[in-house]
Amino acid sequence: MKKAYIAAAVAVAVVGLAGVHQVTYKAQVQAGVEQFANEITTSVLLENKFQAKLHSQQSSYFSSTWA
Repeated sequence: MKKAYIAAAVAVAVVGLAGVHQVTYKAQVQAGVEQFANEITTSVLLENKFQAKLHSQQSSYFSSTWA
């Protein structure tokens, strides 16, 4: 009986850790994309100005897409 409780506690901990990791990773990716868009917007290449804007981003546990 104690083994079942230990296994359940370990499973809950693993799922919780995976969820925290997903949220942290998503925040890091979003910050990186915003920084990259800002660098493109503020840079000048051959006297041409560029503007970059992230219109939408969809992400799930196993994939992400940018439009």
